[in-house]
Amino acid sequence: MNLKNVFLIFVVLMSIILASTSFIIESQGVELKSIVYTITYNPLENQGILVVEVNLYSSDLSTIEIPVRIFGGLETLEIVDYNYTGSIEYISIHYDDITGILQLDVKGEGSVEIVFNAVELLGDVLGAYALTIDTSELKGVINNPKIVFKIPGEVDVIYNSTEKGFRKYESGGYTVFEFSGVDAWTIIFQLELQETTTPNPTSTKTPAPDYALPIIIVVIIAIVAAIFIVLKWREKTLIVEKIDYTTDEASKQILKALKDSENKGLTQSDISRITGLPKSVVSRRVRRLEEEGLLEVKRIGNRNYVYLTSKGLELAKKILEKSRGERK
Repeated sequence: MNLKNVFLIFVVLMSIILASTSFIIESQGVELKSIVYTITYNPLENQGILVVEVNLYSSDLSTIEIPVRIFGGLETLEIVDYNYTGSIEYISIHYDDITGILQLDVKGEGSVEIVFNAVELLGDVLGAYALTIDTSELKGVINNPKIVFKIPGEVDVIYNSTEKGFRKYESGGYTVFEFSGVDAWTIIFQLELQETTTPNPTSTKTPAPDYALPIIIVVIIAIVAAIFIVLKWREKTLIVEKIDYTTDEASKQILKALKDSENKGLTQSDISRITGLPKSVVSRRVRRLEEEGLLEVKRIGNRNYVYLTSKGLELAKKILEKSRGERK
């Protein structure tokens, strides 16, 4: 077989592969036109509202998974509302707080808006605020996502990790940070305080003190601290609060429910129904218990199931034995 024949066979095979791929995409009939994350946020309270707007077309009932936790990994998000416009024939929405994935089961064409309460989006760097945006998980979902972060008042940016895909402007009394594309950014900023002074007509001008060197030192320290914070945010084993799981009632109920199910796996909704605990409490405790190595979360199909690890099973047995002893 000569080189020309080998080349022809290669071209034919590539054509078949490309044709098959196109068929799969067309058969799914899903087109994501745009994804926009709009955050209106109060840094002083470290909370605000996140609106995720998805413009799409789906000829058949399809499942779309969209990463929402793009603010460093420690944020708390809770769906409070959603609405849609256009010719949407069917829609079902589910947000997994553990994976940070928003799942849309949808058919039709239009715009879907999902509203979240958002808390702890900002870190603290020597009295300044640190904002991390990482859209890398959107690669392969959409090419040009947009994030619009709105802060009331004026803002002074101390540090910006990259200017690529970033712009800052003012609109309607807000300072707006706009991020475009698949990338990662770290912004360190301060709120500008409005000072009022009463001019003294008899005063004479004096040379302004040179603050350049102290400012440079503060900026260098802030950059180093920002890098440290970002690295910490990446650690999946970070524990925000220490909990005594042998006395914490919510943790005990969750461990007991899993043990009583013979560790066959429960969803967070199942745990909430069995224990009577709010879903937000279950979500936070499951995350902490998983970080401690007491629970394991496995994704099966479109759902996440929670299991006891061997360490968690031992703790559950101790808690149950202790409870029986106290009842005696």
